[in-house]
Amino acid sequence: MASEFLNAYIDGMKDSGILPSELDQLDGVLQVFVLEKALYEIGYELGSRPEWVGIPLRGVLDLLEKKSL
Repeated sequence: MASEFLNAYIDGMKDSGILPSELDQLDGVLQVFVLEKALYEIGYELGSRPEWVGIPLRGVLDLLEKKSL
């Protein structure tokens, strides 16, 4: 479902000039937003449910490992 949403969003916005025209650039922008959200979640969990901080932390580590390849 997420890929359907993303594809529809890209299709609807492709001529707006807001999104990068190159697919690899768009992927980079999306990865930054995902990383930003995961970092926010780390802060949230530390303040609210410290025992759950491993979940967003694992997400950040996965993102960083993926980019290291």
